[in-house]
Amino acid sequence: MMKSAPMTAKISELDAALSVMEQSGWYADRSEEVKGILAKEAQLRSYGKRENVFLAGDPSAGLYGLAEGSLQLMVDRSDGDQVVMHRAEPGFWIGDLALFANKGHQLSAWAANHVKMVFVPASALWRLTEEDPKLLLEFYELTYANVQSLFKVYGSLSRESALQRVASRLILQSELKASDGDWLHISQNELAEMLNHSLPTLQRSLRHLADSKIIELGYGKIKILDSDALTRINDA
Repeated sequence: MMKSAPMTAKISELDAALSVMEQSGWYADRSEEVKGILAKEAQLRSYGKRENVFLAGDPSAGLYGLAEGSLQLMVDRSDGDQVVMHRAEPGFWIGDLALFANKGHQLSAWAANHVKMVFVPASALWRLTEEDPKLLLEFYELTYANVQSLFKVYGSLSRESALQRVASRLILQSELKASDGDWLHISQNELAEMLNHSLPTLQRSLRHLADSKIIELGYGKIKILDSDALTRINDA
């Protein structure tokens, strides 16, 4: 009896994590059949703040779905340093591109805070796709969505004014969140890195948006109060 309690707790945590993944993102859009297939192979992994999930160049161990916390996706610069490309929120999945291309990861993923991940091992994914090759189409949809988000990231950097770039990036971060109306858990330093802005330049744009009641600023977080106004700035 004493030995059964930890296993029950572990199963309950995994079920809770899968329930989060059903709320938004790629997994939420799968059929009940596909979700059931993946759920049978899923594991729960936890990472502490600043612990790496994987590093650029590592072979893909499988598919990772973010159920709790935030991930920093980092890219290597030519000088050897790393910069934040994206701050991922629950509902986000990664690992597909490196896995099915049989290549190393092109970026690094770090836990920005305490993180829980739904993990499906590579061995299980290869077995499942060999048994049913049509499942590959499900993963192509994930790859397509992630590449589409990448194009939006680059699109936000091409805007003419600093204010438009900030507005565009905040809209993208909001679109990728698991729920609307919540705080975007991203620091001003991280946002400045993503936009290749100096911190003072970013802060001027954020103050303008806050003074206009378009956003609300908190410690390490930003809330969008008027998405329509933000869109008008982005489209100007």
